[in-house]
Amino acid sequence: MKKIIAVTNSKGGVGKSTTVVNLAALLADAGLRTLIVDLDIQPTASSYFHLSYEAPFGISELLSQNLSPSDQVVSRTSIDGLDLVKSNDPSGSLSTSLLHAPDGRIRLRRLLARFNYDIILLDTQGARSVVLDMALLAADMVVSPVTPATLSAREFIRGMGTLYNDLSPMAEAMGITIPTMRVLLNQIDNTNNSSMVIELVKDMAAEEDWFTVLQTEVPDLVAYKNASALGVAAHRYEPKRPAGRQAASCMETMVDLALELLPEHEETITAYCKTLK
Repeated sequence: MKKIIAVTNSKGGVGKSTTVVNLAALLADAGLRTLIVDLDIQPTASSYFHLSYEAPFGISELLSQNLSPSDQVVSRTSIDGLDLVKSNDPSGSLSTSLLHAPDGRIRLRRLLARFNYDIILLDTQGARSVVLDMALLAADMVVSPVTPATLSAREFIRGMGTLYNDLSPMAEAMGITIPTMRVLLNQIDNTNNSSMVIELVKDMAAEEDWFTVLQTEVPDLVAYKNASALGVAAHRYEPKRPAGRQAASCMETMVDLALELLPEHEETITAYCKTLK
């Protein structure tokens, strides 16, 4: 069964695109047909991997022209099984046009039903817009990276909490249930400030019903930055933990995240891991 995962946060710079591309690459390498839909006006996910085929159109045409899945709109990356609907709306005009369309907020949900993939990952922009609303209404699962900074945590609680409160009644009226958000603690280091912010987020999760905190945490490693600079999936860049380091390797972390989010694919993911040993 297809699973649509929206990776969101109302604050930019928390690692949404990095999470999308690295999780997508791991899933594709494991043998799951995976699609990235880049909804961010800053096309980080679209430019991360080399494209073996670049479609002439992207997200603007998909949404404005109601296109069906085809080589006109779906690009292929250099990773087998990983495709992309690229971002091509640098001015953000798509939000304006969708805002005035009768089906604007649910158009993506309807269109993605036509796509034949195991996993579809939606990369979103770090600001409230109709495009972000549209992603939440299309998703089966919502993941939000949060960094261990007080301002990041506060903005997440304020921004995403407001979004859920505003959007839930609209979704309910359309017969749609917005999934409980899952927080991914990202760029975690060993400082006291990180520990304090992590506890703050977990305490808030115990009081709120719209988000939970994932057990998987992504450590703050230079390996992720190096992999990004090279345009390489993090699990390929660092498949094993360097000797003497306590923090998990990029491969270990991405596998843990994939298994926690997609337990229904545990057999496929663990079988892939066994081929690497």
